Amino acid sequence: MTEHVKKKIRIEVDPDGEEEIIIRCKQIDEEVIRVQRLLDGTQDSKVNEISLRLGETEYIVPVADVLFFESSDRLCTAYTDTHMLDCDLKLYELEAQLPPYYMRVSKSCILNLRAVESLKKDLTGVCEIGFKNSKKKIYVSRMYYRAFREKLNELRFYSDEKR
Repeated sequence: MTEHVKKKIRIEVDPDGEEEIIIRCKQIDEEVIRVQRLLDGTQDSKVNEISLRLGETEYIVPVADVLFFESSDRLCTAYTDTHMLDCDLKLYELEAQLPPYYMRVSKSCILNLRAVESLKKDLTGVCEIGFKNSKKKIYVSRMYYRAFREKLNELRFYSDEKR
């Protein structure tokens, strides 16, 4: 079970000081290592395309075109507005490589936040997601809902700022 812990980010400007980045954490885990690699440039933070299969044919698909990735029976599937394509990566591998506008929203699903068009929360706390240009629906589990809303709001805030 993944626990979503709120993280503190503090930036101090010291015009006369040396540039320094300190990561303070309770333990070194995959996320800390990923952040370290992003900061030191040893990990490409922008995967623009992904290799997906439909039968025997391999397609190179822009990552932004994928609405969501779903895992079922040890198989990972990528969904676009028009196709269902097989992915050779596991969800945890995708999480480490996808741009920050993707996030896990259930045990078996990673969602493209930029593709979200509608949200419908029911009485049990499960949230149904609708997509632009597609009739597909997925569900955000209660465990992920709070982090999902925060990240969705953050994404909307920063995209509004850039306009």
